[in-house]
This record gives sequence, C-alpha cells and structure tokens, in this order.
Amino acid sequence: MVKLIDTLNPDTSNLTQLEASAWDKMKQLVQARYSDSELLDQFFDSVLGNIGTYNDKIVQAQNATTIEELIQILESI
Repeated sequence: MVKLIDTLNPDTSNLTQLEASAWDKMKQLVQARYSDSELLDQFFDSVLGNIGTYNDKIVQAQNATTIEELIQILESI
C-alpha cells in the first residue's frame, strides 16, 4: 500500500475538499515512512473518530426539545 500511494500522482482537481485533504494526509504519512499497518491504524482511528462524532450528534438530536434545536444540531453535522 505504501509503494502504491507513493507512486500515484492523481489529478486532485476533481476531488472534493475532504477527499483532497484525505489524499494529502495519506501522502504525508507515506512521506513520513509509515508502514502499511500504521497507515491502516491511522485510517481506522479517523473512521472511529468520525463515528464517535456522529454518535454524539445523534444523541444530541434525540435529546433536542425544540424543532429549532434539532435543526441546529442536524445542520452542524
């Protein structure tokens, strides 16, 4: 995986801001000489962090007492 990422040079002009940011982060990790297992570890840490964030927002939405509060929570996702 490290060798593949290191050799790829895709056209990032069509990527969304989040996709481009993720690609840049992966390139930085490869340049820092992270191993395949370390890259996967970083990826899963990121995914789990996002799941935790969404879970917190779901709990907040369930506890909302007004429509306005619910809309504000959902817009922040």
